[in-house]
Amino acid sequence: MKSFSNSKIQRQENEKKEEQFWIQCSTPRWTKCAVFDLPHVVASLQGNPTVTAIAGDMFEFVPLADAVILKACNWIFHDWNDEDCVRILQNCKKAIPPKEEGGKVIIIEMVMKLENEEDGSIHDETTETQLLLDVQMMAPVPGKERSEAEWKSIFIAAGFSGYSFSSILGLRSIIQIFY
Repeated sequence: MKSFSNSKIQRQENEKKEEQFWIQCSTPRWTKCAVFDLPHVVASLQGNPTVTAIAGDMFEFVPLADAVILKACNWIFHDWNDEDCVRILQNCKKAIPPKEEGGKVIIIEMVMKLENEEDGSIHDETTETQLLLDVQMMAPVPGKERSEAEWKSIFIAAGFSGYSFSSILGLRSIIQIFY
């Protein structure tokens, strides 16, 4: 039987391999792709012909791009409180052109659906999932899972004027935001 720490490390290694595979296999040749993360994270990507590795801190700056995709193996925004999310998105906004020039931020995160769109009833399973995830998040980080309304508040506070939500699998969604 593996210990918890060994299983966690193995899971992280598998997720990293999966994400690198996805980037390599799904990037058209005309697309320039860069991975932006903390220096110790991108160190192993130096010299990779598929992607450019850029070391930095999203709380300080985000490199210039036509589009910024925010997706990690274990999410990004659910780790942070609303104020930190706004700060990250403000840096993303500085990095992209306006919508008319093709600029956008793409976020892959959970969007909690608390009400049934058809009859307004409460989604018991979704609410239970959100509460369990929020309790799990309370110990290590100040983040939380957010509903569509909570996401919209963050986008507006960060200076974005347009957004769309596309549910892709369960609670996971692709969110696009523009200014």
